[in-house]
Amino acid sequence: MVQGTQPPEPGTLRLRRLFGPTLSSLALLFTEAEASRLDGSEALSAAEQAAVELRQLAQQVGGPVRFAYVGGLPYVAGELLETDRAGYLVAQEVGERLAAVGVTLLVVSAEVTSHDLLELMRAWLRAVGGEPLVTPPRVALGRAPELTFQPPGAHGESQAERSLQLYALSLAQLEQLYAGAATRELPPLRALRRLAQRWAMAALSGEESFLQLHAFASRATSAHERALQSAVLLLALARQLTRDRRLLAELALAALLAPLPGVWGAPEVREADQRLEHAAQLMLQAGSWHPSGWFRAALVMEATWLGASELGPLYRGRAQGLLGARLLHLVQRYVARVAAHGVEPSGVTPAAALTALFEERVEHPSLVRLLARAIGVIPTGSVVELSEGEWAVVAAPSAMGDVERPAVAVVTDSEGRALSPPAVVDLAQTSLSGLRRLVPPAEVGFDPGSAFFGEEY
Repeated sequence: MVQGTQPPEPGTLRLRRLFGPTLSSLALLFTEAEASRLDGSEALSAAEQAAVELRQLAQQVGGPVRFAYVGGLPYVAGELLETDRAGYLVAQEVGERLAAVGVTLLVVSAEVTSHDLLELMRAWLRAVGGEPLVTPPRVALGRAPELTFQPPGAHGESQAERSLQLYALSLAQLEQLYAGAATRELPPLRALRRLAQRWAMAALSGEESFLQLHAFASRATSAHERALQSAVLLLALARQLTRDRRLLAELALAALLAPLPGVWGAPEVREADQRLEHAAQLMLQAGSWHPSGWFRAALVMEATWLGASELGPLYRGRAQGLLGARLLHLVQRYVARVAAHGVEPSGVTPAAALTALFEERVEHPSLVRLLARAIGVIPTGSVVELSEGEWAVVAAPSAMGDVERPAVAVVTDSEGRALSPPAVVDLAQTSLSGLRRLVPPAEVGFDPGSAFFGEEY
């Protein structure tokens, strides 16, 4: 065992192992109900098995077991279900059967019996046929309250409020985590893992405010702020390649944890190979022996190696490494240039940082082009001056595909008077003038993020 690592708690392992089989037993019961075979031996066996598993789950969670479906996502006991692809397909099958009778919440008592589950199937079958839904006393069906399972910060009145609240919550949790790492204390990462899942969901939501959070990169003065910016950009980049929510969440978590080895304990001088070993050990300690922990450790270790030029080519040139690690290293270098106090020449415009990545050719050009497509050739958060003198902040790439005329939030008129609220327009779809120049950070007297999220954030 790697020094400093501990296996997961047995209770947690038992709980996770029970999720999949329980849903499989329920799915089999639904199938038997549809085929009118609830009196058969297979249905009786599945009902008894499911009842045993549900009672065990109830003991683990300390009360009734709640299965909920919100936005198409399966939750068990208030937690986003963690399973493999086959397990998710089974969970979706159960959710679809419940949705057929207008149900998104299944609550099962700790005293549930196989008879209760068979009666539930019969009640469900009658409800599918149009009869009123009447369930056994130890089982309840209903609608899941949206706010009970929404991501932290998802209760705002607008897209901007939801994104901003999630961003603020993330910074608070990361600040605590990194402060503990400075004294060699690594708290449980359960909350951070759930946070990474919320960011993956936000990335897949299609809301423009998700990417506009990158406008805060210029004010990132600490390691945990740069880690969050890297996570946002990595998700914006990776969602072009995959819609797998679990994979996106793992990438986000790796980005949030990647700078930790640099702040672990008191500052000390380490050789590059020592830093690499330290990163691997720390990530394994954070991820324990779960397969996702090994994947995350590989991502962070390879990104650390790529960031240490004195180590030479990754794996001595024998392998390229994981695509996720190469993308993580790419966004880390980009953020380091845009941030106010990065480790590379920093405080430059987003466009200049992107241009530097192209010119240096450290990463393959196709990866840099992928980043440019994600944030725009003139990246989101760039402050620009229009041809008639107005100032604006780039809000998103143009919907028309015009790389020189992006969507912008106009913050001042041609006389320098502030517009409140800023006017958001796609330059390619309006008669407004084009771009005159990119405004250097030294000339920008305001936070670009205020163009999207206001002054009070």
